Amino acid sequence: MDKIIKIYDNIVPEHISDQIYNLTLGHDNRFPWVYSSCLTFPPDHPKYKFKPGIKHIIYNEVEPPSPYLFQLLQPLYCFSLKLSVEIEKVISMYSFLDLPNPKPGPDLPPHVDNDYPHFVLLYYINDSDGDTILFENDQKTIIKKVTPKKGRCVFFDGSIYHCGSTSGISSRAVINFNFLGKKLDKR
Repeated sequence: MDKIIKIYDNIVPEHISDQIYNLTLGHDNRFPWVYSSCLTFPPDHPKYKFKPGIKHIIYNEVEPPSPYLFQLLQPLYCFSLKLSVEIEKVISMYSFLDLPNPKPGPDLPPHVDNDYPHFVLLYYINDSDGDTILFENDQKTIIKKVTPKKGRCVFFDGSIYHCGSTSGISSRAVINFNFLGKKLDKR
């Protein structure tokens, strides 16, 4: 059975995309990005690999939510309303910022965010050249590559292995939503 992978442009109104861009990447430096030695795995994980980046924990079930939670939830709810997806529970939300690197490429190994059924929505905060790559279960065969574009959303089954790619030209900023829900129609 084919798993869901859908790419949507312009489901988040431009003024909301602009607000999120200005909040996270704007010049007033109010958004608290935090250094991480690896954006994908914690240091004690067997697949940990030094691949530094910057992140902001928006929401998870362990830590206090970000003061920017409600502003940054907007893409998920725009998606939900426009595409008739019922959000039953938000599991986690993270914002990731990759800085340009002279050696761009995939952030391997591929991973899944949770080991139980869920959905992922990636929301791209800005235009960039660091593709998201989705893989078959063998973690080698590429199903799809998605180029970041400001306001673009990628919706997929959380059991699909995926990875980001380091940009060679510009910073790459994304919000990763993991949630439980159901699609209410075939749109």
